[in-house]
Amino acid sequence: MKRLLSITLSMSLVGLPSLAQNQAGKVSAKVSSRKISSPNTVSIQVPEATVKKEKKKKEVGLKLLTQLRTREMSDEYMKSNYAGGVFEMSVDMKLAKKLSGEVVVGAFLTSGNNSNFYNEEGKAPSKIYIDIAAVHLKPSPSLTLSGGLVNTELASMNSAFYPGGLPGIAEKLNFKAGPIDVTFSANQVAPAVDAQKLRTESAKGAAMTVETISLKIGDIKEGSALDLKVDGSHFNLSGMNLTSAKDNVFYGNTVVGSGDSARFASDFGGYEYGTKAQLQLFKGLELMASGSRIINTKGTAGSNSGYSASVGPTVTVGNVEVKATYTRFYLESDVMPASYTNPLNSFTNRQGQSAHLKMKLIEEDITLGANWYQANEIVDTPYQSDRTTYLMTVETTYDIL
Repeated sequence: MKRLLSITLSMSLVGLPSLAQNQAGKVSAKVSSRKISSPNTVSIQVPEATVKKEKKKKEVGLKLLTQLRTREMSDEYMKSNYAGGVFEMSVDMKLAKKLSGEVVVGAFLTSGNNSNFYNEEGKAPSKIYIDIAAVHLKPSPSLTLSGGLVNTELASMNSAFYPGGLPGIAEKLNFKAGPIDVTFSANQVAPAVDAQKLRTESAKGAAMTVETISLKIGDIKEGSALDLKVDGSHFNLSGMNLTSAKDNVFYGNTVVGSGDSARFASDFGGYEYGTKAQLQLFKGLELMASGSRIINTKGTAGSNSGYSASVGPTVTVGNVEVKATYTRFYLESDVMPASYTNPLNSFTNRQGQSAHLKMKLIEEDITLGANWYQANEIVDTPYQSDRTTYLMTVETTYDIL
């Protein structure tokens, strides 16, 4: 039986003549945890008060991204086809009041064929990788300090640099006032050797530093008609000649010597800046335009710069979102180590174009993608040729925790 609180009011009905002697009657009130029953008692039963428990914030977040893909890549020296899947798990953990952890691990599970005269660039990948494994300390709401395998990127719009986790430390300072959002960030990391960006080892003695300032005005998701972002980055890489020059010659860099004695023809350091604007023309139709420019100030004119520009609409009808993007790119041979540039654009010493079409089922969170890349040589070399790539994907994300 549910425990009840009984509020009992009792009045003596016996000895009415004595009411005057008992100060005109006796009225008493009692609070009891027992159910009281008496002919002379009126009981009002009230359930015990229920205390609301404060909902605890989720301390662990777990997401699983799955992507099925098929790719065909071909040029004069290579023909490659593969199909399979990418499975990537993201974990966010609250470790203490101002300390959190982040881990992103994944696997390529693919099968296919590859014919390449020089290396295994087009080989179907079947590997387990760790992309991010970092702890984040927030001594204040505006400041974040990170360490471990931290995400590293340059100016984020159409960047020539292929972002991902590198071992080191990072700092981020953010200020927001109304529609204006300003972020300062810096990374001090050790570059990875692996040209396929699986980041499984680091070049001995190599170091990379990045400093970025980002300005964002407006947010379409929060009701603004215009979403504008401007980024600028300074970067510097040192010690890269020790291990990676002999591999990067196949991806477009200019090197001196061969084998273990190979050295990059230039050092790497400079600036990248870009801008991106999204305009909501009316509900259900957005237009995007973006562009970036990069220059290696330590390189030689004619081989040290690049650019990229994109444009495209996004159309939303009911539960379906369709996004189309067209991109032109130009990246000279010695802008940066080729293995740190976009592999789908076929690294450096490339000029060309790409087209992308994505259709997303919003409620189901399923995205279908079709991508085409045409990457031609800027300067003729013995190791590269004009290349065409097709990539088809089906992707979804599961919120497990």
